[in-house]
Amino acid sequence: MIQILLFGPVADLAGTRKLALGYLPGMTLGDALAQFETRYPQAAAAISFTAINETQVRDRQHLLADRDTLALMAGFSGG
Repeated sequence: MIQILLFGPVADLAGTRKLALGYLPGMTLGDALAQFETRYPQAAAAISFTAINETQVRDRQHLLADRDTLALMAGFSGG
């Protein structure tokens, strides 16, 4: 199982802050994002930052492992 944590506008648009996604061997970040986009297209459009187990990951071919935590966030600014 992949735990998905949603933050800021991504969470607001999806209407939730936490989801679970079934894990399949060979699953990539891109696969997980595609499944998310199918269910929550507006929320997916707001994603600009992804992290796996608290480490930023940009490579959509990054392999996921069972029990990974995927965080999806919109862009943010401030200082």
